[in-house]
Amino acid sequence: MAEHTLRKELNAIAINNCKDKAQAFGDCAKEQGILVVFRCRSQNNALNACLSSYTNPEAFEKFKAKRALEIAAKSGI
Repeated sequence: MAEHTLRKELNAIAINNCKDKAQAFGDCAKEQGILVVFRCRSQNNALNACLSSYTNPEAFEKFKAKRALEIAAKSGI
């Protein structure tokens, strides 16, 4: 499987699993307007940490290995 496709899958998983943090940042941004950079820093940091926990190089390698096993099992290899 192409790495690009796997990265897209993993990014979708990360976005889905970090929805609460994205919502919190979005709500803060709506409330703060132009001051979002300063007043929503903690929400932004939380969102970035959450996304990074799913998409860092180590997590990607684990995901890639897991998908390879799933594909091998599905094809009977």
